[in-house]
Amino acid sequence: MIRSLLTALAAGCLLAGPAMSESDNVFPRDSFGDIVLPLPLWLQSEQNEGYNPYGEPKLTAVTRFGKTSAIARAGRPVGRLDVATGTGVMSCTGFLVSADLLLTTALCAQGKVRATSDGPDVQAIRFTLGYLDKSDPESAEVFDADTTPVEIDETLHYAVLRISSGKPGDLYGTLALARRAPLDFEPLWLLGHPFGFPQHVAREDCWSATPALLDGNLRHSCDNLPGNQGSPLVDTQENRVIGMHFGGFRTGVQHAIPMRRILDSSSVLKPADQD
Repeated sequence: MIRSLLTALAAGCLLAGPAMSESDNVFPRDSFGDIVLPLPLWLQSEQNEGYNPYGEPKLTAVTRFGKTSAIARAGRPVGRLDVATGTGVMSCTGFLVSADLLLTTALCAQGKVRATSDGPDVQAIRFTLGYLDKSDPESAEVFDADTTPVEIDETLHYAVLRISSGKPGDLYGTLALARRAPLDFEPLWLLGHPFGFPQHVAREDCWSATPALLDGNLRHSCDNLPGNQGSPLVDTQENRVIGMHFGGFRTGVQHAIPMRRILDSSSVLKPADQD
């Protein structure tokens, strides 16, 4: 569970109400390039002890399952995406879809906290893979990514970025993309880096909703935190990505873009059945 993560957040800060939005996963500018990140900026204000707006999400550190587990293997191409701007470091999640291409949300690629905010000047982007244990940051590997997306669609909330410092997919593998429609009440895994922490997975009570599709979005029940924007939703039977998480609400219904909509729009990505 991620209870220790939230406990550390509460114990490490004096918090009553955030100076920034609760969804602002922005870190100090001088933390760019660090594998172990400090607390987000909004958690660094001097206020009352014990503020915790997130409850206790059902997230589990991937390292608990062992390196040969199905979850750990699915998570190898999933990494933390850090975007440096003039005002801080936006941190979220991305995943490899080819040897040198990754998929994430459009807002992450632009370093934007929300769609209504002005686009900051993106100065640099780094993608960290293999970050599973905070006590062993040397086991992670960091790659540079181009700041100009190969492809971006703000309506569908996705962006494709190119890794400029190698081809990590040759070592870490890639996630297969499913064009099929998601099923109602389908078991899923959501993999990512909440709060920039080591990789966690949501698997308990992690399902597509009924109906799974509504107004073009994939609805799901998988717990998440800031930093999970861009997390893949992996179906547990075929081990393929059926959607990419981009937002949720206090009601508990979370929202993702169905992978088939992204594939139908993209001129870069291809589904697993065309590999």
